Amino acid sequence: MDKPSQIFNCDESGFADKTDTSKVIAASPTKFPYKNQGPDGTGYNTSKNGWMEENIFFQWFKNMFIPLTATTPKPILLLLDGHTSHQSVRTVELAIEHNIIL
Repeated sequence: MDKPSQIFNCDESGFADKTDTSKVIAASPTKFPYKNQGPDGTGYNTSKNGWMEENIFFQWFKNMFIPLTATTPKPILLLLDGHTSHQSVRTVELAIEHNIIL
């Protein structure tokens, strides 16, 4: 692997949905009024507990990262932190299938 274009880094970003106010103006029963209204080309998800979960990471990897890198020369190196949500058997198997090193 001798090309920077084959090296990727990812990390989740958290956004607090709690504010100092006790009222939110949004159509009921929406808790996250902007969840489906992001800028074009963005992808995001939420979890009930606010933490990264294995299924959310797997869906991002399968439906976002793999299609994004489909034309990138292989192998690809994807740098991750050590969170357990990144370490499932199905994610590792899918990475191997697509010649992606985690």
